[in-house]
Amino acid sequence: MHSPSLDESFEIISSIANKISFSMTNEQLASNVQNFLEHFMKVEYNGLYFYDEKSKILKLIYAKNFSEKEKIEAEKSAMDRHPGLVYKTKKHLLIKDTTKNKDSSSSERSFKILSRLYIPLLIENKCVGTFGLASSSKDKFSEYDIKILSLVGAMVAMRIITINKELKNKEQHQANLQLTKNLNIINTFANVIHKGESVDDVVWSVAKSVIAELGYTDCVIYILDEAGEYLIQRAAHGNKNPDSRVILDPIKIKIGHGIVGSVAASRKGEIISDTSKDKRYILDDLSRLSEISVPIINDNQLIGVIDSEHTEKNFYPREHLELLNTVASITATKLMQVKYNDELKKHHLELENLVKIRTNELEQKSIKIENQNVKLKMLSLFPKHNPNPVIELDFNLKVQYSNEGAKKHFSNTPLLNNNHDNPLTDKYRKLLEKTIIGKKTGVYIIPEGFRINNKHYDFNLYIDNEFKILRLYLNDITEIKNMQAQLKEQHDSIYDSLNYALRIQKSILPDLSIFEGFYNDNFIFYKPKDVVSGDFYWSKK
Repeated sequence: MHSPSLDESFEIISSIANKISFSMTNEQLASNVQNFLEHFMKVEYNGLYFYDEKSKILKLIYAKNFSEKEKIEAEKSAMDRHPGLVYKTKKHLLIKDTTKNKDSSSSERSFKILSRLYIPLLIENKCVGTFGLASSSKDKFSEYDIKILSLVGAMVAMRIITINKELKNKEQHQANLQLTKNLNIINTFANVIHKGESVDDVVWSVAKSVIAELGYTDCVIYILDEAGEYLIQRAAHGNKNPDSRVILDPIKIKIGHGIVGSVAASRKGEIISDTSKDKRYILDDLSRLSEISVPIINDNQLIGVIDSEHTEKNFYPREHLELLNTVASITATKLMQVKYNDELKKHHLELENLVKIRTNELEQKSIKIENQNVKLKMLSLFPKHNPNPVIELDFNLKVQYSNEGAKKHFSNTPLLNNNHDNPLTDKYRKLLEKTIIGKKTGVYIIPEGFRINNKHYDFNLYIDNEFKILRLYLNDITEIKNMQAQLKEQHDSIYDSLNYALRIQKSILPDLSIFEGFYNDNFIFYKPKDVVSGDFYWSKK
């Protein structure tokens, strides 16, 4: 091939440069490069590789005279062959005669490759790919070809970097737009949900406001029942919500069952791109082909699930999972706030009722105390007018009051005299201390009483722990005790006489063994009604 003139070279470069500069995508760029190569140099084979930063491989963008299988194999092994060598060394590779190059073998083709040329896509020492050409003629490629193709490779490299930057900027711009949209959705949702005062207000706000912003045609909000076993449909959007806050044929799902139950059990959101391939899918009102489901969680405590379905496969983008997780988090916080507010209101009502009850009780007690004060005032006159002795002491057993009856009976006794030199004083103090120990407020009857001045007294003891007083109500039972003693003495005397008569009676009765001479089997039944019997038994032979 003869070397073109300067004008021809300029025309060639200008033509491809114009096409390269107007290429908006890598695919369009590759197509323009391929057209150029076809026009510039007629060869049996050419191929273009772009380096992919993510996968770290050379991707075969196009290949002339390659089968699909050969394309796959060529891309898979590119980094280990000539394209990879050129990419790594950043230098062109020219093989004038492949028959003299042992590394220049290739797969079986309809023509024999006798020369090769690989050009790096290089700009500012940065390689972004390679393109290669192969011919059935030896020494097909000249130095002029290498210069022109290297210049084209540099322009391609520059455009690839520019396209990738534009693409990255566009993606970033789209991401920023999506982020702004998502933030607006969350902001709108936060403002709407803030007004909710009940669980229904909150869940219906989620089903309506958020879902409308996202463009979903279906949404159901599930709330966990009190037993923690089932998820109950509490709010809906779409076909499940025919009117106002009404749910069409609401269902409940057990934890761990279906997609919703699985999300609740795992506490992790899911996107199901094709529900027809997921055995967990539970048919509700209509069969739909994609589903997104996220749990509503607060401090790892499950509250419910937000679930949406769509009739199209692959409807939900991945970023919606993150967005719904944020919505679910805000919802969980609001639901807990509503719960605490409800509990606070309930507690407030209980306190108000309790205050009313306590106020009423205090009023009743106040009335009762007033009545008791009247009775106590009346009773306070009782000791004064009581003819029997009444003595009032403090808890140190010092006499605080004694009526006329007490003074008459005990004026010169240790009960009224706090004379510690008198041994009887300590005796009666210890008696009272032992009597009152551990006793609650009330009246206690002390039937055994006590003796003093050769007289016997029983007494009732009133203990008041609140006012720390003791009141002794005493009664002189000396005559009764003397009569009881006399009766006991007479009783014992009579029984002594009867027992003596019994011994005499038993002595004159015959011995039971005497009857054995009369009878082989015999017994005597002898059981007097009283101590001494009026009947006798005897024997005579």
